[in-house]
Amino acid sequence: MSAIQAAVATISDRCSRGETTDTSGPALMEMLHEQLDAAVVQTACVPDDRALISRQLITWSECKPTIDLVLTTGGTGLAPRACDRYARMHAACIPRTPCSSTRQ
Repeated sequence: MSAIQAAVATISDRCSRGETTDTSGPALMEMLHEQLDAAVVQTACVPDDRALISRQLITWSECKPTIDLVLTTGGTGLAPRACDRYARMHAACIPRTPCSSTRQ
């Protein structure tokens, strides 16, 4: 089993609707495996919606199963609709009890 358990979220309205193929998520997964020998245990493609992005990141931050690293890709960029950076901040600022790990 890999030492690092990772999750990758692609933030894209069009990918989440099935209108285009996600290429950045799979590229991150390949990089994680090749560079860090990480196992990607969760993936998601979510629209550029603050609540949905936050919910996904918060879900992954919970302890069962432990996810050591969460990477996000995509987002609208600096357009007025862009909310992914705020969703990340929201998810990161919610107090939680630290998870204990039994992995050695």
